[in-house]
Amino acid sequence: MFESLAYDPEFHDLAGVRQALSGSFMGNMTRYNGIDETGVSVSLDHAEMFMRAAEYSRANPIFLAQRSIYEVSPGGSGSVSGAYQSTKFPSLDFSGIFNYYNIGAYNDASDPVGNGLHYALTGTNSTFLLPWNSRYKAIVGGARWISDGYILANQHTSYLQKFDLDFDGRYGAFWHQYMGNLRAPQGEAHRVYNTYAGRGELDRAFVFVIPVMANMPGGRAPYPSDDRSRNNYLETLTVQHGTMTPAFNPEIYSYSVTLPDHATTTVVNAKAYHSTANVTRIGVYEVPVGSTTISVDVESQRGDHRVYQLTLIRTGTAPPPTTTTTAAPTAPALKVETSVLHLDGDRLMGFDLQAGNNLAEKLSDLLAVTDGYRMEVKDASGSVITSGRLGTGSTVAFFAPGQSAPTRTLTVLIFGDANGDGQLNSVDMTLMFEYRMGRHEADELFVKAMDTNRDGQVNSVDMTDVFENRMGRKTIKQK
Repeated sequence: MFESLAYDPEFHDLAGVRQALSGSFMGNMTRYNGIDETGVSVSLDHAEMFMRAAEYSRANPIFLAQRSIYEVSPGGSGSVSGAYQSTKFPSLDFSGIFNYYNIGAYNDASDPVGNGLHYALTGTNSTFLLPWNSRYKAIVGGARWISDGYILANQHTSYLQKFDLDFDGRYGAFWHQYMGNLRAPQGEAHRVYNTYAGRGELDRAFVFVIPVMANMPGGRAPYPSDDRSRNNYLETLTVQHGTMTPAFNPEIYSYSVTLPDHATTTVVNAKAYHSTANVTRIGVYEVPVGSTTISVDVESQRGDHRVYQLTLIRTGTAPPPTTTTTAAPTAPALKVETSVLHLDGDRLMGFDLQAGNNLAEKLSDLLAVTDGYRMEVKDASGSVITSGRLGTGSTVAFFAPGQSAPTRTLTVLIFGDANGDGQLNSVDMTLMFEYRMGRHEADELFVKAMDTNRDGQVNSVDMTDVFENRMGRKTIKQK
């Protein structure tokens, strides 16, 4: 599982690929017609196609062959039958569509094969030879998809494709995994080993990439003995009336919260990422003058605990001063205009996340507002901000001179941003999946944000859009 997956033309040959495929449905020498990446007609068997895939993608052809066998099984599956009928996409014709590596086959409990073939049919990236309407294109183009997205991103072993240590910083640590199966790297490596052993090549020089971590245990960790969730992270953590420092992050466990003098009580609310996790020590708290520590505990389904510590700080004892409001002069009518963003009623859309213009500090340059009006920006949790990302649920309020109530409030909508942090990543994909499975509740705005293709549904198509956007292969339309 630690062998480098790079193609070595001096070692990787057709005979080795044939041996790797022996015993599988690809082990015969049946030829299939297709059009290669240069537009030339070809007639090749499976082993020859995997060799062409190695040349086009620079990936180890024996690895590619074993990856395909592991994904679609030695006997094949609907992904490679060319005649699959999807229960999820009954209106789509998948005749002659193939997906040899199950790319995009998200397991959302409905039709993972259909999800993968939907990607194979509707994909448009010519570098990956999409759509995969021939076995050649699916094998060769799919190999390039794996190579560009994983091997060339330093996920160049089976281990690193399962456990992303993010050596080059392209995706962010841990989230960019190829397969969900914990045992997949070992299973693939075992089959590759048998291929080399069968050819008497175990004594040759190999390149291994083995990550070495600090504080590693003396022995191997056992495989999980059950399927109970270990997820004990919080998705949200808020304190009524409080300003939290730093801003909440699921992997930061200590916060300072400043409360106004008159806040003698406060409400601590929190929500766990996983529906089976149990959150305790939340609710109403009295807040005396000085410092108060609250430890919010999250227990996973298996019983693992994670603690988030809040230090509440309240100074002074005087009640808020009585103020007298003087009627403000009549303000001119509010007008909000923009040539860059898009206004749909009171929804503010059209942000270019790649250009980074969904920042609070840039709004004054993006919006033309009637003179005299004050603009107040809040993030999705309701905290006033002057800088940082705007996400779905952020608000922009406009106040007439001398007025404490806003004349108009705009709510930000970013398609694909399901958690309101202004980024499109695996967190959003997870929320989409959990919502699809009925394990995550979301209000109308966030459901709309999850529906990236605006077909009125939240499903694997939308998750694929976020994934492709994250990979830099697609930009989700925001207007």
